[in-house]
Amino acid sequence: MTGISSAFAQGITPEQAQNFANKLLISKKYKATVKKVLPPINNIQVLLLSVPYREYPSVIILNKTPAGWIRLFECLAPGIQDKPSGLLDWHTKGLGVDFSFDKESELGFNDKKIKTIVESALKKAGAVVIPYYGFIHMNTAEEKDATQFTPYTIDKTNYLIFANSLFENNYNTYKQSECMMFDTPQVIDCDFTLSGSSYIIKAITANHQTWIYTFDSIDSQNRYLVNKKIFVKN
Repeated sequence: MTGISSAFAQGITPEQAQNFANKLLISKKYKATVKKVLPPINNIQVLLLSVPYREYPSVIILNKTPAGWIRLFECLAPGIQDKPSGLLDWHTKGLGVDFSFDKESELGFNDKKIKTIVESALKKAGAVVIPYYGFIHMNTAEEKDATQFTPYTIDKTNYLIFANSLFENNYNTYKQSECMMFDTPQVIDCDFTLSGSSYIIKAITANHQTWIYTFDSIDSQNRYLVNKKIFVKN
């Protein structure tokens, strides 16, 4: 509690932190809690959240602007597991779909075509658009639950590569055009540090994976991490 209290003292309030978590929910039937608040570095703050259902981010990044704290559109979801987590797959409720088209869905996260698709979520209440390699994942909210929701995305374009690295190439035998085998473990710990000019987020998952994100800054629209790199190991 001391670490969380110290982080709150330097950055956002507990109420603000929980409000950011709540606004990521596409249904009021589910709850997310703030598990850890990392002290801000250069007006950037990181929160670790519990995951109530699949495709909900476990790590979010906030940027302090003259207008106050703003959550980045890009969020993080460290961890992959090929066995059921018990978390709800939103598609089983008939709200959302995985789709692919030509070769465009195999492009990287920074490609303009992918960004156009991802940012379509900014124009539609209750939509979550997440790119994988080879397909696009989309969740939609129950209309009555979308009023307080603020859209987000997660870069999963390299998750197939990470999964094969973590699971000895088993993912080459799975169907690769849908999200079914990319289940979500909880994140049990997270650190946020600065090394030189590079920001580092290190997350440890419940299934013993270490995910390290590095980035140089936040873009001017508070949407994406600039020069983000992801490193994954068991």
